[in-house]
Amino acid sequence: MVFKVPVKALKIIGVVLLGLLLVVKFVLLTARDVPEKARFAIDLHALRDAAGPVESCPASARAEQLARSDMPGPGAMAGGPFSMVTFGFYAWQLRYDDGTSVVLDPVHSHKTHEKQGAGSPYDDAAWDRQEQALVAASTIAVTHEHFDHLGAVESAHLAEIAPKLKLTAAQHQPPRFGGVGRDLSGTGTLESGPEGSLHKVAPGVVAITAAGHTPGSQMFYVRLKGGAEFLLIGDVAWQEKNLELEKTRARAVSWIMGEDAEAITHQIRAILDFKKANPSVDVVVAHDIAAMDRRFAAGTVGRGLTP
Repeated sequence: MVFKVPVKALKIIGVVLLGLLLVVKFVLLTARDVPEKARFAIDLHALRDAAGPVESCPASARAEQLARSDMPGPGAMAGGPFSMVTFGFYAWQLRYDDGTSVVLDPVHSHKTHEKQGAGSPYDDAAWDRQEQALVAASTIAVTHEHFDHLGAVESAHLAEIAPKLKLTAAQHQPPRFGGVGRDLSGTGTLESGPEGSLHKVAPGVVAITAAGHTPGSQMFYVRLKGGAEFLLIGDVAWQEKNLELEKTRARAVSWIMGEDAEAITHQIRAILDFKKANPSVDVVVAHDIAAMDRRFAAGTVGRGLTP
């Protein structure tokens, strides 16, 4: 005996399935729209004032990729292609004429990288150079408290470098997703404040409070002695395409990570407005490999950390 499903029931099932697919697509592949006007502004003149005299600024900026990892396109950018996007993980080093230096966003260890995705490329020699750079640094700071930006806490020299690590109070707290896996409770050693407020990290380096990706997220403005200027936006966006197309991460990714999605849309608008008003400032998206390779090729950022 063959059981026949009534045509009407089939239509109902089809409508339900279509509805579910549309809901899944909405949740996974879309995100909030970027507003026409940001609720705060990034002011270059104020940043330069906060950075201090140009002669006291770093003489050079260097960076090094320690690791790579792949992510599906729709996760990296809402509505993105289904092909994989390769992320680069970079530590930054700013060197001063007096021999001192600042390290920003030191990358996680090989062990942690394997936990996140076994077999993804990792440069152990670059980790050794990062270790030397951390020991030599006078100041260490991070855009936010995720493991891939707070690799300093995995250093074999943590006891030695801890007094140089500047974290805000929020960065001492574990984020909902992607924390460093160890207790960082303590008093903040870097001031923070309302969204868009400025806080000097070191000569020529200014933090801009930008909670959203994590509660402790901030951007860094960097001014070099020679006049070059950078805005390191951390993980406000993961790839330059996010800014070009005004697209955030997919809703599901944002929810899993515990982001304040609305705050991120306003930060993207503020960054885009800043880029338009100040085209000479290099806006740096943390994980875009092609963009970093262009900087290395142009010589605006040196390739590789130094002791």
